[in-house]
Amino acid sequence: MAAVLLFIFPCLAAPAGPFPIDDILRSQLATLEANGKLMIRGESITVNHVLSAIYAQSHFRARWISASTVSQLMTEIRRCRQDGLRSEDYHLDALEQMGLESIGEIPSPSYLAQRDLLLTDALVRLAFHLYYGKVDPQTLHPRWRMQPYIGNLEAAALINRKIEAGGIRLFIDSLRPDHPFYRRLRAALTTYRRMADAGGFPEIPDGPLIEKETRDSRVPLIRQRLQRSGDLPAASPDAGDLFDAAMEEATARFQDRHRIALFAPGVEDRYGAVGEETRERMNIPIEHLIDRIRVNLERARWVMRQLPR
Repeated sequence: MAAVLLFIFPCLAAPAGPFPIDDILRSQLATLEANGKLMIRGESITVNHVLSAIYAQSHFRARWISASTVSQLMTEIRRCRQDGLRSEDYHLDALEQMGLESIGEIPSPSYLAQRDLLLTDALVRLAFHLYYGKVDPQTLHPRWRMQPYIGNLEAAALINRKIEAGGIRLFIDSLRPDHPFYRRLRAALTTYRRMADAGGFPEIPDGPLIEKETRDSRVPLIRQRLQRSGDLPAASPDAGDLFDAAMEEATARFQDRHRIALFAPGVEDRYGAVGEETRERMNIPIEHLIDRIRVNLERARWVMRQLPR
């Protein structure tokens, strides 16, 4: 799809003849201001002062003239999944569909105005979600009031400059928290999604404590679980149903990573052995772990700029 759009958008960049895109944009934004919401191709644009200011500052001229700039934004919308965000929140499906509809056609002024508004709204949303977070940390409301500034720069003017300069990729990258913890979370999200695509983790059935030099029919499942999470090297010898020294070391590594309280009252687990608590941690669905990483990425966007690296 990305490759297709690279060929589609050049034909949208410079349609022949004069057309009243400016007037259409002005009218659409007036409707947005009056109603608080504007629907385009099934996508909702909610009123915000940054979007309105971007067009007011540019005298309601179309912003997305360069095919290269459009392509950069579309790439960043797809890539935002690596930050735990959802590409569909930034009009991806509608924009891709509009690109397909334009093949071999001369786009109308109405089409170009709609596409322009969707692209600009997508960039505004993505920029603010990466810089401030998608959810208000005080109210946990997903639609909080946009700040007039990004850093110490006026947001609408900054975004206008980035669009005109064609520097969307570097601009988006600069909005992410520049902190090792945030980068590790992004890497972990990619890793866990790959694990999910490969089938996730096997479920370990209930049973007695499994420790070194014991045999149990669940050991192959535990071995598979530890290999998929990287606690046991994939090249480790397969000892069948024997819980050997390599499995003991891998289990201890898993317990350390998950900070399992082995010495709490009532806990029957042992270090390097698989008991009830360790088994339950192993059985947490990978989808839940992915959701936790996404939540931590959002929390990191709230606070990381105030922390030392």
